[in-house]
Formats: sequence, structure tokens, C-alpha cells
Amino acid sequence: MAAQRLLDLDGVRERLDNEDELVAELARHFIERAPGQLAAVEAAVERADAKALEFAAHSFKSTLAIFGAFPAVAIAQALEDLGHAGKVDGAAVKFTDLATLARQLEREIVSTILEQMR
Repeated sequence: MAAQRLLDLDGVRERLDNEDELVAELARHFIERAPGQLAAVEAAVERADAKALEFAAHSFKSTLAIFGAFPAVAIAQALEDLGHAGKVDGAAVKFTDLATLARQLEREIVSTILEQMR
């Protein structure tokens, strides 16, 4: 079974008034910043730091939402909620799922936006 696409390119274009250069700039920004944001979530999980988890997951959630990656957004929200509640139980499993989806989104952004807009 093929993985469901995460990237909502039509939605991104609509939110950016069909300005392809802005779409490409946002895509480049994701490629540059997302690994660091994901690493911040991972570090918070590894340290069992609920407050840092809340902050890092919230930040990454916003980045994911721009691209319409709502399955990943839902996981980031769950991690944010855990952190907000002062908990980290189950965060490692959720992080693994989030990381998988984030890598998928990155591949989709590269193949759908960056490679096609060269």
C-alpha cells in the first residue's frame, strides 16, 4: 500500500496567492529548518523535558501545517499536549511516527516543489 501524500501543494499555492517563487522559498526554508526543529523535539523526548517538548512540538506543528501535512500536525499536537500536561509517557513512539512523516514530507517537497521549479 502506497503512503498517503502529505503535501497539499494546491493549498500552499492558494495560501500564497499562487506565487511560485514564494512557494519555492517556503520549501527551501522547510528543508533548511525542519531538521533542527525535529531534532529539538527529539532532544526534549530524550531528556524527558515536558516543557521543552511542548515548545518544540508547537513550533514544528506550525511548520508542518503550512504544507497541509495534517497527519503530522496531529502527532505534533499530541506531543505538544503531552508536554503541556507535564508528561512524556508515550512521546518516544509518537516522535518516531512524527519523524517518519517529516521525512516523507521533506521528500515530497523536494520532488514536487524544488525539483520542478528549477
